[in-house]
Amino acid sequence: MPEATRIAILDSTASRKISQIHDLYTRSADSLRRTFADSLAALDNRLAGQAKPIVRAEKRLKSAQNNYAVVFRGMSAFTSFGGNPIFDSSDRKVRTKELLEEISDRFYRGKAFSLETGGQIRRMIRTKLVPAERRVSHSRSILSRLKKDRKAQQAIRSNVADQIEAATAQLVDQYNRRVVDRLEGAVIREATINPAGSFVFDRVPAGRYNLYTPSSKPKLVEVVVGRHTRVRVLSEDVSPLVQPTT
Repeated sequence: MPEATRIAILDSTASRKISQIHDLYTRSADSLRRTFADSLAALDNRLAGQAKPIVRAEKRLKSAQNNYAVVFRGMSAFTSFGGNPIFDSSDRKVRTKELLEEISDRFYRGKAFSLETGGQIRRMIRTKLVPAERRVSHSRSILSRLKKDRKAQQAIRSNVADQIEAATAQLVDQYNRRVVDRLEGAVIREATINPAGSFVFDRVPAGRYNLYTPSSKPKLVEVVVGRHTRVRVLSEDVSPLVQPTT
């Protein structure tokens, strides 16, 4: 008992009274859980229902991106005056609007090409790349909206969980104050614990009692006192305080 500096002896009914408080706490905690149960269940069902649409949207986006990559490979057929490909895979990241602006003067990143080639490139961009890009943009927009909705639901659920945690902590504190008040009110006699951890109660009639060590980690031990009874209060002995229920 390193934290305790005093120990008290209580009558034999103390532990029973504390058990009654624990029972009251359990009923109150159960009632609290039931209060939030429907809200949590509804939120969990909503989150579970959002999972599959997000997976489908991710697949649609990946499919649209793969399709755009396939379509863009056709751009490698266009060559400059020097016979080199005008576009490579790195240009796939450039938006079609920018590509159309870049090729307007028949010159793209240091590569010049003919008027005929420029017309073919514009036609390819407008008829093939633009529709493919729109599918990617549409798929990305849907996925982003679904994820945003899920994030909002997760935030709501987290807020409800925080409310439960705060309400539970308040309930635990409320009942533990009742426990301590009941214990302090049942004290028959007190003794000081010396540095060695020993204590002595003089002239205690034989009988059944409770030993109580007031501290931040209090202990309550039932004892039967006879003549020269020796009792040890150990760290693993049961605390009289209520604990949050899971």
